[in-house]
Amino acid sequence: MVQSGHIGETAVVTKEHEGHNCHAMIVITPKAERLLGSYLSCFFHSKLGRSQLDQLETGITLQHLNCRDVKDVDIPLPPIAEQKRIAAIAQKCDRLRRTRRYTQQLSDSYLRSVFLEMFGNLETNSNGWEFCELGDVADIASGVTKGQKFNGRQTVTVPYLRVANVQLTVRPFLSEVVTLG
Repeated sequence: MVQSGHIGETAVVTKEHEGHNCHAMIVITPKAERLLGSYLSCFFHSKLGRSQLDQLETGITLQHLNCRDVKDVDIPLPPIAEQKRIAAIAQKCDRLRRTRRYTQQLSDSYLRSVFLEMFGNLETNSNGWEFCELGDVADIASGVTKGQKFNGRQTVTVPYLRVANVQLTVRPFLSEVVTLG
């Protein structure tokens, strides 16, 4: 467990790393017959584990955990079989989170590529397109306010679109390519 800086970040050390030296870490060696390292790591990432570690932090500019204080952390201790089940589920969830993050990065990258392929770089006008004012190529008008008085003028009934009916979808890749203003 990280002792200074990113308090409470954990890693399960396997036999291949046994005997390695570490810095700013608290090494917790579980008693195998009672506690699994993978379960303990899950616990320290849980809300209950985090809150206990947060209460133990000391320091002003750099947060720090004292090794002696960690000994007093209360952990729920289910049977080993249940610890294995909990750790396995947590590992699957972690894999899903990493996969989702990776696919989001791929999607963002793909969308940027498609945008550049379709429109080119609009900041440098890489396609050499003509720019013009919107008012020269479109009619622009504001809507009618509901309940407005028309002083006897002829009106017609039409469907009414309210601001609450309009949803804005912001595509982050556009803000990286196009700067408005």
